[in-house]
Amino acid sequence: RIKKLIPPQIIFVLFFSFLLLILVPQTGASLKTAITSLFSFSNIYLFNNATDYFAQENDLNVFMHTWSLGVEAQFYLVFPFIVWFTLFSKKNHNSSKKLLIIITFLSIISLISFIYSYQNNESAAYFLPHNRFWEIAMGSITFLLIESNSMIIKLTKKIPKIFTMVSIISIFFVNNNNPTLTTILIVLLTSLLIVNLKDKDLFFKLFTNKILIHIGLLSYSLYLWHWGIISLSNWTIGIHWWSIPFQIALIYFFAKLSYSLIEKPIKENKNFKNNKIVYSLAISSLISSASLIYLFSKPFKGILYLGNKEKIYNFSERAYWNFKKCKADDSLSNQSMYQIYNKCWVTKNGKIEDKNLKNRNIFIYGNSYNAMLMPILADFVRNNSKINFNSFYRVGCMSSLKVKYYKDG
Repeated sequence: RIKKLIPPQIIFVLFFSFLLLILVPQTGASLKTAITSLFSFSNIYLFNNATDYFAQENDLNVFMHTWSLGVEAQFYLVFPFIVWFTLFSKKNHNSSKKLLIIITFLSIISLISFIYSYQNNESAAYFLPHNRFWEIAMGSITFLLIESNSMIIKLTKKIPKIFTMVSIISIFFVNNNNPTLTTILIVLLTSLLIVNLKDKDLFFKLFTNKILIHIGLLSYSLYLWHWGIISLSNWTIGIHWWSIPFQIALIYFFAKLSYSLIEKPIKENKNFKNNKIVYSLAISSLISSASLIYLFSKPFKGILYLGNKEKIYNFSERAYWNFKKCKADDSLSNQSMYQIYNKCWVTKNGKIEDKNLKNRNIFIYGNSYNAMLMPILADFVRNNSKINFNSFYRVGCMSSLKVKYYKDG
């Protein structure tokens, strides 16, 4: 999995990171996702930032889709221990049965957790590996059931393949009011389709034709590059009926290039048969790539940016409200939050003046959209409004602040 996943991912992450550094003045969340994705925990980072995968702003995060690679990698860390524990690799007596029982048991627990989380914490259901374990493990369960030729397999083989195919396609086109149910159905139906495929029948020929096999070979590279192209399109020309063929062609071009120049040569290179070489190259490449992105996004920030540097943080309200100083995050104590609160009045010095204490106070707190409202408040203050405004924000969602109200305002 290291040989398969990491080399193309490094190239993808570096390519789009530098593209963002050249084109976008503020790249914080995207580049943090990029760095964490290299070490296979962008799913944890995105969960901790309470990201909604389907939210509009995530269309602009080039690395958003790497969450699933994190889930996969975390599964690959756990799965070998389960195989080792059951002695499956040594083909001991009843080892297949033991492996099937343990994986099925863990999958049921994971599925229950997924259903519960989807109702109570959708982000946890989406991003956390224990809630996704059952989906990947279903592949192993399917394999073990086929190998055992159990009664379940004999019964499922009687289900017409056309029914399975039509059901899968229908689910993709129905109005998805119950994502939990549709996710479960898609996983089970896909497993059923794999069980029922037979050599030389119509469906087997369909899935083994040259075009679909070619797409299958490119599937990982297609997955890597598709979202980058879509995201880039979202914040440039947009996605329209006339642009889609061009965008599909770009996705295919980069995927083909990635497979031909990176995936395939590494897979076939005899030097990469040695695990020590693979591990050492992987670790050194990941650390150096992450360090490079960090250097250009922090200490050397703005060096690569081709736009007008004077317009970065050039908010019209800057004389009345400090964008940088009025940002809060979860790591701050209540005392630190209170200090920010005291400095974030919409005035030229950030503090409330004695002569304004009798004014009505309006407090505006929220996420990063909150900061975008400040030019309106600045205009009020600039025109000697009899209202005091206090505002600070947190990227993502505002953590609660215990504000005590005193008689003196």
